[in-house]
Amino acid sequence: MQPLQIQLDQSQREICIGQAQNQIQQIQTTKYEDEQIYKKICKSKLGSVPECKFKAINGSIQVSSTILKCFQAWIKFRANVDQSSPKKLTETTLYQKFFYFNKDDELNANLALQGKEFKSFCFYFHSCSNTNSAIVSNRDFVATGYVNVGKDKVEVTMKSVPYEQLAQKSVRGTLLNMTLIFKQDGSNTLISQYSLADPAGMIPAMIYNRALDSRNDLLLLIKNHVEGTEIIE
Repeated sequence: MQPLQIQLDQSQREICIGQAQNQIQQIQTTKYEDEQIYKKICKSKLGSVPECKFKAINGSIQVSSTILKCFQAWIKFRANVDQSSPKKLTETTLYQKFFYFNKDDELNANLALQGKEFKSFCFYFHSCSNTNSAIVSNRDFVATGYVNVGKDKVEVTMKSVPYEQLAQKSVRGTLLNMTLIFKQDGSNTLISQYSLADPAGMIPAMIYNRALDSRNDLLLLIKNHVEGTEIIE
């Protein structure tokens, strides 16, 4: 299976930037449950958002490195997911591909991927989640993203946009708010990830909510890649 070769109008770029702060604010206003420790190292907590039956999850982890190194690992793992990607990614994602609104966005993304420079940019992507079930269809998503580079913090905000074409044998889900924040913490980087989605279709909320912990595996993968440590199973 391959990602769709999607094309979005330039107006979606401005919308993406304009809604970023609302997404950050939603993280702060979410009503969270007690914090748990995922795989001995990642802090994680579920949260409730008004008028949404699906839970949000907010995970965080400290990495002994710079923001640039951590972000470089993130974009390396997320800009193009296919069957050659690490197993921890392909267990939950069949494929994902980033696209760019213009050449400057693509240039800035590539510079970050090479670990050379850090500038803000926008992107959009097509992703298909692997439900690992013969009776539950895979979920695909089309979303925009904004990388906002600050002095000691980088915010990546992502959200679904309307797009008619569907991937084969999948149901179109809605990414309500996917946000990562890379923040300098002394000589370390604190990475936090907030995820709120509506998978649509016939997935019971209880089953979906139970599976949210696996979203934190990306944080563990980044830490392992940057620090050269082993992933805790």
